[in-house]
Amino acid sequence: SRGINAENCGLPWLAVLCGTGLILRTSLIACNVGYDKQYMKWVPHIPRQSEISHEMQVARAKGDLVMVLVKQKELKFFKEQNKMTWKYSPLKYLLPNMAVLGLNFYAVRRLALMPYQPFLDCSFLWLPNLTVPDPTFILPVVSSVIIGYNIKTGVDSGNSEAAAMFGNPYVLGSLVTVTAVTQALFPSGLVVYWLASNLAGSLIVLPILRSDGFRRAVGLPT
Repeated sequence: SRGINAENCGLPWLAVLCGTGLILRTSLIACNVGYDKQYMKWVPHIPRQSEISHEMQVARAKGDLVMVLVKQKELKFFKEQNKMTWKYSPLKYLLPNMAVLGLNFYAVRRLALMPYQPFLDCSFLWLPNLTVPDPTFILPVVSSVIIGYNIKTGVDSGNSEAAAMFGNPYVLGSLVTVTAVTQALFPSGLVVYWLASNLAGSLIVLPILRSDGFRRAVGLPT
């Protein structure tokens, strides 16, 4: 029967790569903490920002260009006063995380497409080898669902309130669907890596970020 032959298929190498991704993702938890801290500074000001934006939209709909300019200046001043500009954006804290994980993603993809011989020789569960797409579409679907779960629960910040901005069900459903279709075209080795990385986020990073003890230790609200 087909199965995992660790010695011949190079699975230890794949396991080490996935483990490296896990270690890097965990070590970059400081980026997630920075995101959460900055976002929480913005929270009290978001309602007023929304009000000003709405007032500007109403003025634009009425054709009141003078009021539109007034509200634009008011919004700009409000953002600068409360440090809500890109300079203080919480999203910038996620850039190092995205860069490191993206480089790992690119490395695995390149090895799978070369193709790297251990990937060719490896049969993993129902996969004939790790250089071809999953013929059953199981891995892409599972991986995409986990990505959707991570977005919805706020894995990147440990803060479900912060994640709510990405949690629109239609947007989330579309993202999961597009991701599943895209991953169905990827080499299986890449999808296995992606699946392992996102599982690490769900099962390790998120519980740490939601731990009251950890949040108190780094100065985050519990």
